[in-house]
Amino acid sequence: MQEIIPGKRDIAVLLNPDTPFSRLALEEAKAAAQYGQIHLIVLEARTAEEVTERLHDAAKSAAAGLLILEDPLIYSMRRKIADLSAQFRLPAMYVY
Repeated sequence: MQEIIPGKRDIAVLLNPDTPFSRLALEEAKAAAQYGQIHLIVLEARTAEEVTERLHDAAKSAAAGLLILEDPLIYSMRRKIADLSAQFRLPAMYVY
C-alpha cells in the first residue's frame, strides 16, 4: 500500500470482527502499521448493509487506501466492494 500511495499514512481496514481470522489478521495489520508509522482506521461490518455503510465511511475519512480482511460475508460482497472502491477512487488490497 505504501508503494502505491507514498506519503499517505491513513489506511482503512474493513473486517467482520466476528470472524476469528479477521481479528487475528487485524492484530497483524496493527503490528505492521506501527512499523510503517501508518494509522489504521478500523471499519467493522457484520452485515451486508454495514459493509456498504463502512465503505462510505472510508470514502469520507482521511483514508488513502483500503485493506480488506476477508471472511465469508465480505467475500460474498467482493464485486460490490470493488465497485464502490473504484467509485470512491480508493485503492484497495484484497486477499484474492
